[in-house]
Amino acid sequence: MRSSYIILLSAVLLLLAACKPKPGVTNNGNSSTTITETERIMRKMIEAQNAVDWLDARARVRIESPEMNVGGTAFLRMKKDEWVWVSIKKFGFEAARAMVTPDSFYLINRLANTYSIEPLSYLEERYKMPARFDLLQQMLIGNPIFFDRNLEVEGAEEQVHLYGQNSRWKSDYWISDDSYLLEQMRLEEVGSSRMLEVEMTDFRSVGLKNDFSHERRFTIEAPGAGQSRVELSINRLTVDEPVEAIFDIPERFTRE
Repeated sequence: MRSSYIILLSAVLLLLAACKPKPGVTNNGNSSTTITETERIMRKMIEAQNAVDWLDARARVRIESPEMNVGGTAFLRMKKDEWVWVSIKKFGFEAARAMVTPDSFYLINRLANTYSIEPLSYLEERYKMPARFDLLQQMLIGNPIFFDRNLEVEGAEEQVHLYGQNSRWKSDYWISDDSYLLEQMRLEEVGSSRMLEVEMTDFRSVGLKNDFSHERRFTIEAPGAGQSRVELSINRLTVDEPVEAIFDIPERFTRE
């Protein structure tokens, strides 16, 4: 199980971290400068982003990959810029607990009575790419990540499609044409089997600036790992209320 969880987490981290996201669109201080339709839409997307300091969620989770096909209940917590904590339970019993900090990854495997502690540099060394905690946060909140500002725009029924390609990444974004919330994002490395696709539906009001997606599907492809799919259906969500992240390793557990 250790390798399965690390592969899934690594794929997400590495895809989001492989290229520094571009800053928000500006008009370089000249109010008379005419912005393009793409820039206007990207500004609206940036304005629609939610800011969350604390997150506490419970969700049904389904993981399908070449190594595993399991379902259960996931408890997910986040403290902005400090940690992301996840517990996965099956039939009421905890199977695994993980925590990611800006510099480390921790995992408890209760099925095997083992634990792992790895620096994020472990992911960099293994996959030869940087891992970044801040972009993982953005993905959990549901905010878009831009690898390129040179995008084209086309309209579709009830959606706007932004797309583009640079020397390394092919990017596609589908957003609501009224709320400018991200509904689907696909990031694909050119000439590689590395890909991440995120689909978000069931947007609800939770007291933030904009609605929050409660149904999410992540499709991940990474060299050596094949294609994996993670589906989350959030059935309880609290934001901006402090919450604990307990990560005690039992003495009898052995380190992998």
